[in-house]
Amino acid sequence: DSSGNESEFSNEVSAKPFSNELSGDVSGIWTKANSPYYVVNDIAVQVGDSLIIEPGVQIRFRGKYKFVVYGKLKAVGRPDDNILFTRDQDSEENNWRGLGFKDASKLNELKYCTFEYIDQHEILYYPLEWKGCIHAEYSNVKMSHCYVGKNYGNWAAIYFYRSSSRESIISRNLVVNNKGNGIHATECENVTIINNTVIKSTDNGICCSKLSGRGEIINNILYENNIGIGGHGGGTFYIAYNNLWSNGTDYDFWDSFSPVFEVPIGTEDVIANPMFTGDEPLTYQLQENSPCIDTGDPSSPLDPDGTRADIGAFYFHQDDGIAPVKPQNLQAIDGENQVSLSWNPNTESDLAHYKIYRSQTQGLIPTTNDSLTIVYKPNASYIDNDVVNFETYYYRISAVDISGNESEFSNEAEATPFYISPDPPKISLSESSYNFGSVELNTTKSWQLIIKNLGEQILLFADIKNSQSVFSAMPTSGAVPQNDSLIVELSFTPIHEQTYQDTFIISCNDPEKSRVQFIVQGQGISSSLNPSIQLSINSHNFGNVLRDSTRECKLTIKNMDQGDLIIHNITNTESVFSANPTSRTITAHDSIIVTISFTPREEKPYQDIFTISSNDPDNSTVIFSVYGYGVVVPQPSISLQTTTHNFGDVPMFSSAVWQFIIQNSGNMELEVNNIVSDNPVFTVSSNQFTLIPDNQKTIQVQFNPDSVKSESCTITITSNDPNQTTVNVNLSGNGVDNQAPEITIQTPTQDMRINTEHHISVQVTDNWNVSSVYLFYRKGTTANFQNISMNINQNDIYTATIPASEVTCNGIAYFVKAEDESGHTTVSDTLSHEIYFDNGSLSTNIQYSAYVNGFPRGQWYMLSIPAILNNISVGAVLNDESELGSYGEPNWRLFSYEDTNDDGINDGYQEFNSEPSNFRFNSGKSFWLKANPEGDLIEIDVGAGYILPLDPITITLKPGWNQIGNPFAFPIRFPNLNPVISDKLYLPTGNGGYQLTEIMHPWAGYFIYVAGAQEIDLTLEPAISTSLPKSKIDETEWMLQLSASAGHSKDDINFIGISPTSSNEWDNNDYPEPPTIGEFVSLRFPHRDWEKYCQYYTSDIRYSIDNGQVWEFEVTSNLNNAEIVLNWSELKPSLSDLRYKLYDIDRNKSVDMNISDEYRYWQTSQFDHSAFQIFVGDAAFIEKQITERQSRIPANFQLFQNYPNPFNPVTTIKFSLPRASVVTLKVVDVLGREVSTLLNEKRQPGIYEVVFNTEELQSGIYIYRL
Repeated sequence: DSSGNESEFSNEVSAKPFSNELSGDVSGIWTKANSPYYVVNDIAVQVGDSLIIEPGVQIRFRGKYKFVVYGKLKAVGRPDDNILFTRDQDSEENNWRGLGFKDASKLNELKYCTFEYIDQHEILYYPLEWKGCIHAEYSNVKMSHCYVGKNYGNWAAIYFYRSSSRESIISRNLVVNNKGNGIHATECENVTIINNTVIKSTDNGICCSKLSGRGEIINNILYENNIGIGGHGGGTFYIAYNNLWSNGTDYDFWDSFSPVFEVPIGTEDVIANPMFTGDEPLTYQLQENSPCIDTGDPSSPLDPDGTRADIGAFYFHQDDGIAPVKPQNLQAIDGENQVSLSWNPNTESDLAHYKIYRSQTQGLIPTTNDSLTIVYKPNASYIDNDVVNFETYYYRISAVDISGNESEFSNEAEATPFYISPDPPKISLSESSYNFGSVELNTTKSWQLIIKNLGEQILLFADIKNSQSVFSAMPTSGAVPQNDSLIVELSFTPIHEQTYQDTFIISCNDPEKSRVQFIVQGQGISSSLNPSIQLSINSHNFGNVLRDSTRECKLTIKNMDQGDLIIHNITNTESVFSANPTSRTITAHDSIIVTISFTPREEKPYQDIFTISSNDPDNSTVIFSVYGYGVVVPQPSISLQTTTHNFGDVPMFSSAVWQFIIQNSGNMELEVNNIVSDNPVFTVSSNQFTLIPDNQKTIQVQFNPDSVKSESCTITITSNDPNQTTVNVNLSGNGVDNQAPEITIQTPTQDMRINTEHHISVQVTDNWNVSSVYLFYRKGTTANFQNISMNINQNDIYTATIPASEVTCNGIAYFVKAEDESGHTTVSDTLSHEIYFDNGSLSTNIQYSAYVNGFPRGQWYMLSIPAILNNISVGAVLNDESELGSYGEPNWRLFSYEDTNDDGINDGYQEFNSEPSNFRFNSGKSFWLKANPEGDLIEIDVGAGYILPLDPITITLKPGWNQIGNPFAFPIRFPNLNPVISDKLYLPTGNGGYQLTEIMHPWAGYFIYVAGAQEIDLTLEPAISTSLPKSKIDETEWMLQLSASAGHSKDDINFIGISPTSSNEWDNNDYPEPPTIGEFVSLRFPHRDWEKYCQYYTSDIRYSIDNGQVWEFEVTSNLNNAEIVLNWSELKPSLSDLRYKLYDIDRNKSVDMNISDEYRYWQTSQFDHSAFQIFVGDAAFIEKQITERQSRIPANFQLFQNYPNPFNPVTTIKFSLPRASVVTLKVVDVLGREVSTLLNEKRQPGIYEVVFNTEELQSGIYIYRL
């Protein structure tokens, strides 16, 4: 203050003059304006320091230098402005060493950076064990959107080692053409490697090893690498949704530390060409039909276009066809020589840039000619400097997404730039004075003075003057533009031994300093009095020197002038460097040699400066820089990752493989001379090889046990490691028996016969000892097997006997089970043989027979035979000597049904006579039989034959109705497997009707229907079944059973109903009406519209009642003058308030079926058809149906006049019927000759029209009669 009181000192700040040549410690901000930066020695960001590198900066290395980060580095470029790390010149000598992070715990970020021409094939030991071109060790690094290519890494292009972050993330990087692994993460806690493209790595594309936590490798493209994805050591892995193509091997995980895989390796992988865009060199973007689009892990983040993640570093933008919204709030601010634009930024994720349009016409409607520039996101402002002051400009902008969709134009903004008078010129000198020092007489020394113009107008200086001729200036006049400078060279040439001083006067147009002074001085000296020092070199690098050994270099110090040069001393700070001698006098133009020695004491780098003090008046001190590395004595060092292994249990005469790794952790080549096993059941894959430092080799060991016992082995490895010439690996394992016995069943020497014991022989062999052999057998009537022990005879033959009581007409099946002393079991195939029987041994009275008490007399039933007979003809089975007697009335008759149409009324029947070829009792075939011998029941026995083995039997069914039987002598279930086969069998009941069933009994015959036009194979399984399945009645909501009877004939398996499993068209609940035989009455539902299936059905089940349903059915019989009785019963009355009424169409009568359960009428002639309807619904629906039908019934028979008349060639004839009748409508000519019969059939009551076509008749008059 004014009294002289001084405050405390402020905080300290530092400043360093800018230079774009870098060495040593670096920090601060590297800007694009000062780019490129040249690295001329190793550089580092120290602990506590940080470095920010702006987009567009280039870092160029001028030699084999490295960049190490101990503090914090943030190198974040932009997609259109990457940060470039590369060599300065295009030669391998300028390749650099790489970027390393060492104990950098703060978050370091690399984004949109390019790394190329890194060369690490000379191993680096300091300051970290470099294993990657980008190497992160105990550091927190996030790396994304980078290009890493054309590099030579020790292990990998990108190497993360014991990353200190909770999760290391390596994403969206393109890693191409690198030696070693592409990406390698080892001993990290957690690592995520997602959406990278790794191409042409000489080792693994991606490698993870010894993770302490979880490794997630998803959405990556691995293309043309030696190995796609590999790894070893522990950890939990989630590896899925990757694209692997054209790699040498896709996956390779090795060593004994088995990793845990959350899903199987390769889950949801895309194994296909990723289809990159462009020719070579590829851009590695995806084509629009690439298989990598939308096939990434669905749980990973969506792509910027909002679609499922693509695979690879570059996603394929899928155009949604939606343009961005137009930019809002465009503002233009006019300024001096410029216009500043700003607007609200758009928020679309797929926004690419903004287009700026400019015009000098108000109401701008932008065109291509108005386009000014493009501004990339996220910028939302622009300064237009290409303007003329005091002229008005109009601006609009639009937003464009990455698919090229352009928004509407923004509001129009207006601005008029202006001009402000510039500041006048302002002179400034770089120095105010200069001392040239001592200069020899008549010699010249020069120095440069810089004249600067700090104003905004041109600085003019007219002359530069001084008074003494020994000083001069060049140039003496000139012009300096605004904010620019000019160099003036000042020279001093002394002519006398004295001190000189002078003043230069500079005259200029600076209004404030029109005259500026500059003072110079200098000393003229004689050349014979002064020495001049010169060094042969200014620095020396000793390179790698063994610890505690010495390496020397020679430094020459020369006296270049006339006076004696006195070296006062040579000093330095580091004790490992020394100089000899340290003082000396050097005469004129003479020199001495100083020996500089380097003796490192530790394994680390050293550097120092020697200061040389002398009597040189101009250079009293000069410096000499030295560098060197202390290294240990080179020697190999052998190490094993593991020295013991137990193979566990290995089967005899097979091999188990295990691998161990030999490493060279020394610093010179390791020679492995021999690898020897002391047990021949253990063999090794290699015995001699060499390993370079920090390399390894995998050795494979095979364990080949030849007996059941425990084995052990010592593998001895001999090498040139001076500290341990031999190392051992101890192995163990157990030889075990894993081979089960082999069973060969001997061919029986004689047939199996009914009620006769049967002998079974088998041969059982084993490479160890057989402990037991059992025979298991069962009859066809049981599912459980009995077992008996088999006895050994000789030559490994075992025998057992099946008792005679077990060999019956029900068949027999058996298998053999053998077990050895190791507990291994073998079970043979299950076998079954034919069981032969003699005449009279098989009859209808066997257990489970449909006719166990005899065949019924006087009624039509079907007959099949549950065996294969020696003579299968009907005539041989039912011959004149049988209980039936000779063929024909009144003894017995037999028919076969061959479907010809689906009328179902006695069509297709063929009667047995003599020996037609189709009358054979084949397996699964049945015939209609009616027997009338005396007595009520008949026992039918057959001739000799055999019972079928208990194997499935296939019979072929023709389209339509088929007669089938059970080929086995016990009940089986009918297999309901094919939708074109009816799922029910029709069993005759003897009164002209049928019973629906699914159980097939031996000796009985059944009808089965096949829809369609193709033959169907039906397989019958020999499994006994006597229980009936759940009735389909249980699946219905409502069901009504209808029956029709006439005399002794009855048809009672007729149903209508409602079920949610049905439809109103055909379905499996609609059963066909089977053919009739003998005296019959038939109730059937006609459906001639179901062309794919038959026309008549015994049931009609529908989906729902809706507003009401109408069922139509017809009744017919082959009886004359018979009373037909219809009955009905409600099987499942679950629908309340449901009414139903029977309507007799022929007789125009109706019956309330809720009140009555019977309706009777007379049929007067054979095969007369009566038509009926059943109305089901509420009372209103039923009344409406009855009324409508009765209203359509005419009162009289009537024949109407044809129309048109006259006609050519077609006319229509109309007639009415008051009741059901057989109608004949004929046309005759005027001579009474019949021309055409238009109708001859039964019709229900109603009004009808018939069309008469006369194209083939002559013109004339015709008469028609009803």
